[in-house]
Amino acid sequence: MPNYHSWQKAGGAIVMDADATAALHKMGVAATDDISKFTWFEDHESVIKAIYTGTEFLESAAAGDEVGIILETTSFYAEQGGQKEDMQVLMQSLWLGFCN
Repeated sequence: MPNYHSWQKAGGAIVMDADATAALHKMGVAATDDISKFTWFEDHESVIKAIYTGTEFLESAAAGDEVGIILETTSFYAEQGGQKEDMQVLMQSLWLGFCN
């Protein structure tokens, strides 16, 4: 079974239990690839594979929602929780096309 990790949030942690991990597996979501942890000082792109509230998976989240984000890849260690100083910023790519 793939290993996923927990996210700290205000007032507690969003923890993925065995049932949530099994649900991800059934949804076809592979464990997060963390090979990029060996590449330092470079930006890293990834894809959101799932959004988790601690009790259910969502199709989307809004500003202010406290959720865990399951990414396809990460530059952080996927296990052991990392260091409290480790920080990642999620930014949305936006492409604007113009038509005549």
